[in-house]
Amino acid sequence: MLFRSIYAMEKACVGEEIKFIDLSLVENGYITDWNWDFGDGVSASKQEVIHIYQQTGIFSVSLEVISNVGCLQNKIYPNMINVYNNPIANFSADTDFPSIFNPEVSFSDKSVDASTWLWDFGTGEMSAEQNPSITFSDTGVYMVSLMVTNTYGCSDKFSKEISVRDRKSVV
Repeated sequence: MLFRSIYAMEKACVGEEIKFIDLSLVENGYITDWNWDFGDGVSASKQEVIHIYQQTGIFSVSLEVISNVGCLQNKIYPNMINVYNNPIANFSADTDFPSIFNPEVSFSDKSVDASTWLWDFGTGEMSAEQNPSITFSDTGVYMVSLMVTNTYGCSDKFSKEISVRDRKSVV
């Protein structure tokens, strides 16, 4: 039996799907059974498997394959997968009552563990600033979204409606 290798990403984020594919070959036969151990207490028994790690850490993966003639081969891939935490996206606006008479809104990033920011103001305008401001040009309800990414490439998104009114608000 020729134990070739498996294919999987070497880093992932908590909750991200990882596809494992066995590429082992057998001379004069074929593989009938696969036994994966993902190092986090979860196992699977198919050639191609999607696995989701629910916690951070460095995980070793092992694979046992069995051929149609009973040959067994086992291989351990030590420290194969690094799983990282996701950032937590969050923001606030400097006003809860923007109006067409006072349409500028400043946003403050309240995210945890973010290193890049991508704002979508629901107007077609976007920004990569950490704490941007925008002047809304019309009344309406705008879905403002913030996508943050950390240094490991993990991301999170938070969205909030901003209603721009046609009159000054009375507080």
